[in-house]
Amino acid sequence: MQLGRKLRESGDISVLVLETRLEHLGIKLESVQKSRPLTEAYQLRMQGRFQEAESILKPLLAEDPRNVDAAMMLMRIYAQDLRQPEKATEILEALEKQPHISPAHVEFARRSIGEWSQGKPKPEKVDAPPESIDEMLAQGYLGTTIEILEQKIEEQPGDFDSWIKLAEVHALHCGNIQRAEKIVRQIEASPGFTPEQVQNARTKLGELRKARPHHH
Repeated sequence: MQLGRKLRESGDISVLVLETRLEHLGIKLESVQKSRPLTEAYQLRMQGRFQEAESILKPLLAEDPRNVDAAMMLMRIYAQDLRQPEKATEILEALEKQPHISPAHVEFARRSIGEWSQGKPKPEKVDAPPESIDEMLAQGYLGTTIEILEQKIEEQPGDFDSWIKLAEVHALHCGNIQRAEKIVRQIEASPGFTPEQVQNARTKLGELRKARPHHH
């Protein structure tokens, strides 16, 4: 039980897989309720509720100034939605000063602020955000996409497509092939997937290794 809790807190093993294994042994760990602040902020922005989204994102950055996804979303709200590019630039300058921030992220953010400030139309107010994972990826919301996929997996552990998409996002969009490999290992270890699905996951991993981007 103690080892299980330590592994869960370390993030080195899927909470879902860990709890499933322990339940097979008759051991029940308390459920972990994960907050989804980025997802909530994304939904608020898509509904045109920019100040509410801002009120979620600013504390996230105050707590973790290296949170690239929160910074990107807040920069977009300032530059595109609220027409305050100077505030977006302030966020970028603060992010640039943080250690271990990729220069590619900084350059992408700088170009994006320029594009967002050029009079692009504001997103229409909608009752619910678009459900397309690909659309969110196209807008650069990697963290939000990962949160949504992880939430789907928590709710439906047998959703093979979500597992594979999560591996793809980590490998191709985050450049983290090691995380994709860990996801495939979790699929291999889960009794909920068929041998054919496991083989498909291995094949997909091979494709991701060949297709993963080379970062400069």
